[in-house]
Amino acid sequence: MKSDSTIVSYSSCGLSYTAFKDKANNKMKVRIDATFDPSKSWKHPIKTKNLNINHEQGHFDIAEIYARKLRKEFLENVKTEKDYQLKFKLIYQVMYGEFLDYQNYYDNITKRGTNAEKQNELDEEIKAQLKKLERYKN
Repeated sequence: MKSDSTIVSYSSCGLSYTAFKDKANNKMKVRIDATFDPSKSWKHPIKTKNLNINHEQGHFDIAEIYARKLRKEFLENVKTEKDYQLKFKLIYQVMYGEFLDYQNYYDNITKRGTNAEKQNELDEEIKAQLKKLERYKN
């Protein structure tokens, strides 16, 4: 990826979850997180000097949107271990694919943060989605 001269920064963001059965009430529980890995993230020291670096924050915010969507889906659809096995794993796979698609869309539309107008538009769209899903904030 670093060999592509149009990429001047990169954020390693993703989604993770841990599921467990609550023995007290025999229900499935899950912890869903948006993740950021600083050891796999970087920025070009010179090319990013005048670049609005909030583009990389947008990548993490997109991960948070999808973490919230997954929390919502879990709360609405998973009550038992069987639900978890039959529903949640599939929901996760579908949502993870949507998450990756949105990350690519975000980079393409904003020209990796270099199109200020589109960057501002998507910043607002992302803020609106986070607000809409506020109830599912971790």
